[in-house]
Amino acid sequence: THCDTAYELYHRGVHLDANEGCHISLDKAACYERYAQYYAVWSNRRLDDEACWQDFLKIAEFEATKGVTTITPALSSYPDEDVYSCIESIKQAMVMEVKGSRILGLHLEGPFLSEQYRGAHNPANLKKPTVERLSGFLAAAEGCVKVLTLAPELDGAIETIKYAKSQGIAVEIGHSAATYEEATAAIDAGATISTHTFNAMVPLNH
Repeated sequence: THCDTAYELYHRGVHLDANEGCHISLDKAACYERYAQYYAVWSNRRLDDEACWQDFLKIAEFEATKGVTTITPALSSYPDEDVYSCIESIKQAMVMEVKGSRILGLHLEGPFLSEQYRGAHNPANLKKPTVERLSGFLAAAEGCVKVLTLAPELDGAIETIKYAKSQGIAVEIGHSAATYEEATAAIDAGATISTHTFNAMVPLNH
């Protein structure tokens, strides 16, 4: 029978290795597993209402229709209390039966970002990176935070990157005005990924 999406394969017990970008065939159907990052941005209501975890499930269902089996929803910059609320919501969603893409965890795409290259992030919610603030988020998350984006030129960024890596968090450089030297220092500290490369960062001049 034909499988339209990798989601169908996943729920048949066929697990693909996204890191290898592998390809398998099943009854003449070929499917690829891929990751998707999806912005978990709400407007005109607070993140602590009951609908928040339901929104994660809706995102998972939608992404599955596009062949995506695993997602890490990205959270924009919010006040700390809303970040904690969203962490609780994704923890609820992750333990529920999902009729869609598997929710791997949460991507904190903020609040440790450059105001100059903040993009759609609310400048009032941006903060300098500190191990103390991140450790609070991670303690509440109990393992559900998987990715962190920050601007490495900010004071405290290098120490925060090192701490995040020690906790098993993938660190991305993004929303940044970093120089080559600052970006290199972040990579040396453990940053391995770039968030939407060339968007919301210093441009390359040829």
